[in-house]
Amino acid sequence: MRVVPPVPQDESITPVAMLPNEAAVAETRQTAAMAGDERRGSAPGVLEAGAFVVEVMMLAALVYVGVVLPGSVVGQVVLAVGLPVVVAVVWGRWLAPREPRRLPYRRGLALKIVLFAMTSVLLAWAGPLVPAIVFFVVTEGIVVAAERGRKPSEPT
Repeated sequence: MRVVPPVPQDESITPVAMLPNEAAVAETRQTAAMAGDERRGSAPGVLEAGAFVVEVMMLAALVYVGVVLPGSVVGQVVLAVGLPVVVAVVWGRWLAPREPRRLPYRRGLALKIVLFAMTSVLLAWAGPLVPAIVFFVVTEGIVVAAERGRKPSEPT
């Protein structure tokens, strides 16, 4: 058990007098994790999180497409597993953030748009059209916004 020494009480310093100093210290205090993460709580950080969510939604939508398309049970299982695996391999090979062979900005954005558009077409084919259109508009908007936030700055 750690014993904390008592704080000397000086009658000239009241808790009210200490509040402005403490507030100033609290405002400037940063943890090591906060200092290293400039995107935390920022718009680009939120867009990155949104982009990740729609990427997972795309994989879930592809599983759904594989399950609901008519055919044999074996065919449904092959599609439900195969479609997301193919997209995950393409994504991991050319679009993953830490991939050494990552596509340049414009080509990567174009490939992302194509993958989400193809998923939307498959959703429309497998079920109602309106959810597929909503999926397309929402996912493309988030992906394009996140990519614009990630775009490398051009020299001026």
